[in-house]
Order: sequence, then C-alpha cells, then structure tokens
Amino acid sequence: MSILSKSFALFLLVSSIVVSVEGNPIPTKLIGYRVVPKKVAEAYAKNGNKLDFSIPANGQQLGPGVYASPGPGEWEGDMQCFIQANGVEWDRVPKVWIHQFAIDSIDNGKAVCGSRLFWNENRYHREDYIKRRGATPANTVLFSHIETDKNKIPDPKKDKVQMLIPKAVGENPKLDIRIYCFPPGDQQIPTKLAAWETWGIKDYRTECGSEGGSSSRTPSPSGSGNRKSTPPPKAGSPKPGSPKPASPNSASPKHASSKPGSKPPSPGPGKRVKRDLSSLDLERRALQRLS
Repeated sequence: MSILSKSFALFLLVSSIVVSVEGNPIPTKLIGYRVVPKKVAEAYAKNGNKLDFSIPANGQQLGPGVYASPGPGEWEGDMQCFIQANGVEWDRVPKVWIHQFAIDSIDNGKAVCGSRLFWNENRYHREDYIKRRGATPANTVLFSHIETDKNKIPDPKKDKVQMLIPKAVGENPKLDIRIYCFPPGDQQIPTKLAAWETWGIKDYRTECGSEGGSSSRTPSPSGSGNRKSTPPPKAGSPKPGSPKPASPNSASPKHASSKPGSKPPSPGPGKRVKRDLSSLDLERRALQRLS
C-alpha cells in the first residue's frame, strides 16, 4: 500500500471516530427531585428550564442554594420537578456528606464528635469541615440527613436525606443542569431514585454518635445558637404518616426575574456540544403543561 493510500485510510478512521463522538448527544444524569409552587415552576420554564438562584429556599440547613431529594413523591406540593445534568461533568463535581456533628478524629475506633454543622449559625464550622476534606464550599455539592430535632441524632436507616446545589455549581455551563416540572402523578416524571449512594460520597448516610461511631467526648456547644428545634415551614408538606420537617426542596414563590439579554457561554473552538434532544422535547412539553 502506498504512503498516500495509508494516509487516506488513516484519515477515514479518524473521521469516523470524530463523527461517532460528536454525533451522539451528551448523556444526561438524573440527579434529584424538587417540589415547588406553580409560579416557581413557571419561572423555571421561562428561564430555559434552568435553576434560578434568585428564588430563596426555606429552611437552609446546609446554606443557600437549591435543595433536592433523591426520590419522586417524597413531599407534596403544586409541582413535582426532576433535575438532570451532564453526566460526565457531574461526576467530576466535588461532593461532601455533612454530619450533624463534625467528626474531628478517631480514638480507639470511636469517632470524636466536634462542633455542630447544620444551620446558618454554624456555617463557619461547616465551611471549615468542607475545606478539611479538600473541597471548596462554593463549588461543592453537599448532602446530609434532614434534621427534625437538634437534640436527636438522625437515624441513618430511617431519616430522609437531602442535597444542596450551590449557585456556583448550578450556574456552571459545563454541567448544563436542567429542571422539568409537572403536576403530581404526571407520567413524564421519572419513578426511579437518583443513585446518590453510588456517587462515591464518603461517610454517606452516617452520623457521629450513631451506630458504629459513638462519641468519645461531649460534642462542643460552640455555634449551637438559639435556633428553635423545628425548622421554618415549607411550601411542600410531607405525606401523612411521615415526619413533619420542612421540605428540603421547596422554594418561596417570590421570584426575581433573570437578567435580560443574558446568553449562555458558547463552547470553545473545535468543541461542538450537542444537547440531548429529549431535553428539548421535555422543555416543549413542560411549557405546554403550564400554558
């Protein structure tokens, strides 16, 4: 075979690889669910099915941002929403489990519990805890149990869990995070759980002082504050027979419109990014349901 023939064959091989990569939409990953009022769902749809961080969340146990649950139907509300992201990029985002009390060290196989980490009055302890795990608070997705009683250690087997998406993560164009809202029971809402337990989150669903990790000293009262034991009420309410904490994924209907004329950043040269066509179809159907 001549040099020219070999070069042409190599060109065809490389071209086929490029076409196969660029011809497929970016795979999306289901990352969680939210319950919101209808006005908030309409705001999401008008914003291109993107998260809107100008809408404040109630009961910010882990700080400001967008809260989500791992499964559908965990809370009741006007609109049930599911959240998707670029699967490849989402796997690269730092993720940290936040305990009710910080685990300062291990002494003879027992966890030494430190300061409280939940709620705004303990944000400095929480941020320091995240940094000690090699992450940056603003760019890290947080997970925790939902605290229903500050004097009670959450039960890893029974108590609900939540995820917090901070603004810097939610607005990262590489992640292409999208939210789609429908009335409860709509067949377009997925029924499967977001597989948080498979994401490699260290200490997921554990607590300092719970089974297998008893405290070897009294937890520090530092930063405990005078917060009432019951979190503020939420828009979504738990189903009958379940605990009555505030929903981690509800939002206030108060909404500030997004900045006019803003455009998502375009991909760099030579990088053609294609959205999942099913996402476009979901946007169209979501808008039809809200009209």
